Amino acid sequence: MNLLSAPSIESTKNSSPIPGVELAKIAKEMTAFDTNDERIDHLASVKGPYTFSTAQIKVLMDVTASIKTKMRMVEMLGPRTVDPKSSKVILDEFTYAEEKAKVAEILSSRDKTISRAALGGSKVVRGGAGRGGRGGRGGRGGRGRGAGGRGVFTKLTPAEKEEKDRKAQERREQEKRKKEKEANATPAVARLKKRMSQTAQPSIIMEGASAENSEDDSDGEEATKAAEQDAAAAEAAAEAEAAKVEEEAAKKAEAAKKAEADKKAEADKKAEADKKAEAAKKAEAAKKAEADKKAEADKKAEADKKAEADKKAEADKKAEADKRAAAGEVAKQVEATKVAEEIKAAKAAEEIKAAKAAEEAKAAKSAQQPNADAPPTPPPSSGCTYKLDELVQMKACRSYPQGVEATKLETYLSVTDFQSAFSVSISEFDAMPQWKRTQKKKDLKLF
Repeated sequence: MNLLSAPSIESTKNSSPIPGVELAKIAKEMTAFDTNDERIDHLASVKGPYTFSTAQIKVLMDVTASIKTKMRMVEMLGPRTVDPKSSKVILDEFTYAEEKAKVAEILSSRDKTISRAALGGSKVVRGGAGRGGRGGRGGRGGRGRGAGGRGVFTKLTPAEKEEKDRKAQERREQEKRKKEKEANATPAVARLKKRMSQTAQPSIIMEGASAENSEDDSDGEEATKAAEQDAAAAEAAAEAEAAKVEEEAAKKAEAAKKAEADKKAEADKKAEADKKAEAAKKAEAAKKAEADKKAEADKKAEADKKAEADKKAEADKKAEADKRAAAGEVAKQVEATKVAEEIKAAKAAEEIKAAKAAEEAKAAKSAQQPNADAPPTPPPSSGCTYKLDELVQMKACRSYPQGVEATKLETYLSVTDFQSAFSVSISEFDAMPQWKRTQKKKDLKLF
C-alpha cells in the first residue's frame, strides 16, 4: 500500500515553518535598518526557506509604521502564509476599504491554493531505514523502508477517506480541548500559544496527513505524536523569545507611530504657523497698500487743490490786472476827455475873451456914439415864428425850413417867447454887446 504525504503547496513545497528564534532575529535585523526599502530588501533575502503564520507576519509588520511598507510585506509573505483564513490580525493593520480588499484578495488566493493542493491528492513517500529517518516530507519515518522514493498521486478509497475523516475529527477535538486549556491561561500567554500553534499547525497537519496514509497506521500515529511533540517543544522554546520579540516590536512600532504622529503634529503646527504668518503678511501688505493708496489719493487731492488755488489766484491776478488796465484805460480816456474839454473850454474862453474884448471895444466906441444907429433885430422875413424847443431841434439836426437863417434863430421867436427865453425884451437884447448876445444864444443852444 502506498504512503500519502501532505498536500503540495506550489512555491513553498521546500519551505518549513519559521522558528520563533529565527523570526525574532529577522525582526531585530529589520528594526536596525534606517529605511523601509532596506527592511523590504532584507526580508526578501531571508524569507526563502520559511512559511509564516498571519500572527508572525503581523510581528514583522510591527517594525514599521508605514502602511505602504506593510502592504509590501503582505504582498511578499501572503503567498507563504499557512493560515490565510486567520486574516483579521493583518486586516486590522489597515484602515481604508481598498487596502483591506487587496489584503483579503492576497490571502484568499493563498487559501484557494492550499485547498486545491489538499484536494488534489497526496505524495507517496517511502521512509528511510531506521527510526528517525525522514523519507521526503514523511516526518519521522519510524521504520521506513529506505530513502525517500519518487512520489506518485492517487485518489483515496472510500475506506481510506473515512479513516482520514475520523482521525481529522479526533484532531479537531484535541485542538478544541487545547484551546479550552489555553483560554484558562493568562491573556498574554494565550495569545503567544495561539500564535505559535498557528505557526506549527500546518506542519502538524502535513505530518498527520502523511501518517494517515502510511502503510502502517501505528507508525503514522507515532509520527503524528512525534510531530506534535516537536511542535510543542518548538512552541515552548520559542514562546518566551516570541513574547519578547513581540513586546519589543510592539514598543518600537508604538514609538515609531508616536514619532510619526509627533512629526506630523509638528509639521501641522509649523504649517499652521506658516499659514498664519503668511496671512498676517498678506494682511500687512494689504494694509500698507491701502495706506499707500490713501496717501497717494490725499497727495493727488492736495496737488489738485493747490493747482486749483494757483489757477484761481492766477485768474484773480489776471482779472485784477485787466481791471487795473481797464481802469487805467478809462482814467486815460477820462484824462484825455478832460484835457480835451479843458482845451476846448480854454479855447472857448479865449474866444469869449476875444469877443468880449471886441465887444467892449465896440461898446466903448458905441458909448461915444448914440446906440440908436444900431440896427434892431429884424423880424423873420417869412413872418413865421417857432417855439424855442423847435428852434433847438433844428439847430441840433442842422435841418432848417425854407427861409429860416441858421445864424439868426432867435429872430423866429415870438415877442412873448423871446422875452421868456432871454429874460429881456428884444430891444434890450439888441442893446447888449455882441459877445453877451452870443453867450445868451449859446446858453439856449441857439448858437
